[in-house]
Formats: sequence, C-alpha cells, structure tokens
Amino acid sequence: MLKELPIHLVPVVSVAYYTGMRHMEILNLTWKNVNMQEGFIDLEPEYTKTSVARRIYFNDVLWEIFRKAGKVRSLKHDFVFTYRGKPLRDVKIGFKNSLKRAKIEDFCFHDLRHTFNTNLRKARVDQTVIMKLTGHKTLSMFNRYNTVDQKDAMEAMKRLDLFLAEQKSFKSSDHVQTGTNEAKKKGSEEPSNILKSLVPRAGVEPARWGTTEGF
Repeated sequence: MLKELPIHLVPVVSVAYYTGMRHMEILNLTWKNVNMQEGFIDLEPEYTKTSVARRIYFNDVLWEIFRKAGKVRSLKHDFVFTYRGKPLRDVKIGFKNSLKRAKIEDFCFHDLRHTFNTNLRKARVDQTVIMKLTGHKTLSMFNRYNTVDQKDAMEAMKRLDLFLAEQKSFKSSDHVQTGTNEAKKKGSEEPSNILKSLVPRAGVEPARWGTTEGF
C-alpha cells in the first residue's frame, strides 16, 4: 500500500501504523514534542482526544522517519509533517485514492490505530501497557480496537486442546487406579456432574446436559 501513497503521506501513514496515533495527533505534531536524542514523542493533553498526555517511544523505523523529516524542517513553522512547505492539514483524499489504486476495500485511516492495538496484543504486550500507549481510558473502549481475527480464534482452540490434553494426562497418570475403582462404583453418575467437576480446573462453564446452551 505504501508504494501507492503520495510521497508526503508515506511518513504519516507509517507513524500511524507504528504508534497508533490518531490522524490529528500526527498532523498537529510539532518538533518541540519530538525528542530525537532519546527517541520519543510527547503528546500534550490539548492535542489528544482524551486530554491525557502520553509518551510514545521510537523503534528503528520511526527514528528514521523523523530523521528524514528533520532534514526538510521548515523555518516558518514548527510542524513535523508538511506538504509543499506548509503544515499538512488533511490526509483523506490522498489516502482514499491510494486505497483505490491498491484495490483495498473497507479500510480507513483510523483502522491503522486498530491494527496497532491488535499487533501489540499479538506480540503479547501487557494490556495495561497497550492502553497507556494508545491513550485508552477504559477497557470497553480498548476492546473495541482489540480485534480478534480468524487466526487468533484458531490459535485459541489449539491452546485449548493442549490444555485439555495436559489435564487428561495429569488425571490419567496420577489417578488411574482410583479412577478405575470409582468408575465401577459410580457408573451411573450423571454426565453433567462429571462436566461440573472440570470447571474449577478448566475455568469453563459446561452447557446444560441435553441442550446446546453454552456452546
């Protein structure tokens, strides 16, 4: 997609992808908020949606983006991202046209923020850290951005299978004799009671026996 963007939008889109910053947070960014020496961006409360300051650290890609931007820094203003020497004020048209050329549908600039959230979660970054980086105040709002896709769901099921296999192995190795004797004595035990005995260890609630509720 980047190759379809106008050259002045490439750094803007890249910053959104690697930081999760909102588009106006990026466009309003000034050099006084960029610390090249220590490698971070300080967003001031008046320029964030939640009116809460936050600090975002650079990775190598971000450091290079701001290094290049600094080479064409304007003497007339302090804004980081510019177009023909003036502060960049809008990305909608250029971004939308680039999506068409790249044949990407159902995607908007704000989806880059969703992507950042999801990528951090997949990288096993702690939830509280993600919320701090993105400026989410509430868990409910964070969850709106924390997308769970098909790959996530498939991986979750694999982990569930592994967990259940481990539990089955544990029960078999430690309680073979006991289990055999109990089975003879309690062969008529209700299936629902057997399922309920797994709840404390597995952490799941079984469906009501004879129905599909809960599945």
